[in-house]
Amino acid sequence: MGRQFANCETRRYAHRSGRAAPSCAGVQSARGPPKFLNGKRIYHTGDTDPLPEMKNIQCDILLVPVSGTYVCTAEEAVQIAQMVKPALAIPMHWDTIVGSWQDANDFKQHAGVPVEILGKTS
Repeated sequence: MGRQFANCETRRYAHRSGRAAPSCAGVQSARGPPKFLNGKRIYHTGDTDPLPEMKNIQCDILLVPVSGTYVCTAEEAVQIAQMVKPALAIPMHWDTIVGSWQDANDFKQHAGVPVEILGKTS
């Protein structure tokens, strides 16, 4: 199930985050849809936790948070990367309001897939 645009198609997958507001903790919804852009499958995980169903997701590029504040920790992001096995993973939510370059680098060191850290590197 998805939506087709000019050079982009979206699909929806299950989402779960135990870090949401208490009234929303554990809620499953359709978030983090992979996007197909010019033939590349891009999966933006949003703020979801690792889910067993992720092993069925195929993508070329994985965008995954690593700060651990309201989103995955670097260790949880590694779990996602190892389930999804993207051609490239890009850590996000680091060195902004929360998170650090070290979070992104820890993810890169343990992901087991190619990782590119975008932005500041120290």
